[in-house]
Amino acid sequence: MPVIRITSLPFEHEAEIPAAIQKISATLASLFDIDEQHISISWHYLSPGHYCCGGEVADLQSADTHPLAVDILIPDFNPADVIEEILLAVAEVLAKSVNVSHDNIFIHLRTARSGTIFDSGMIAEWPAATKGEPMTDRPQRSGKERRSDEDRRTANDPNSAPQERRSGMERRSGEDRRKTDK
Repeated sequence: MPVIRITSLPFEHEAEIPAAIQKISATLASLFDIDEQHISISWHYLSPGHYCCGGEVADLQSADTHPLAVDILIPDFNPADVIEEILLAVAEVLAKSVNVSHDNIFIHLRTARSGTIFDSGMIAEWPAATKGEPMTDRPQRSGKERRSDEDRRTANDPNSAPQERRSGMERRSGEDRRKTDK
């Protein structure tokens, strides 16, 4: 996570879509110190004549009409200032990469609650949001190898199975979830 879906008409000018989505991915990874493997971006074209905006139907994407439609899905632990940074960063990269006006980009950001995402074969879970918490989707601990208090408590317990973690989000398989929900 984040998952980004960009929708537009085919461009009337040449647009390097692969370069644009790679730039968005790299920008977000750098900005928020997360691995690009956790970022998914796709670009989808509408058929010519299938986009009406302001009462006008268009066949091709222009720089100043029929806004690019961007949908972003992120975990709900991000504070408002981080959400603003995400929106501005994506808009800036899009405007420069595909030569459209900032005024011609529409971005809708949605947040997902812990336990509502199925990813990598498991239910993704993360800690509740904390005001001012940074966006990075991994635990914020000083030092490279520091473990959480729970990890330290269970490290010497032979009956404790290691919990799979990816980017600070715990993942439980359907079988594990059924066991703990009983």
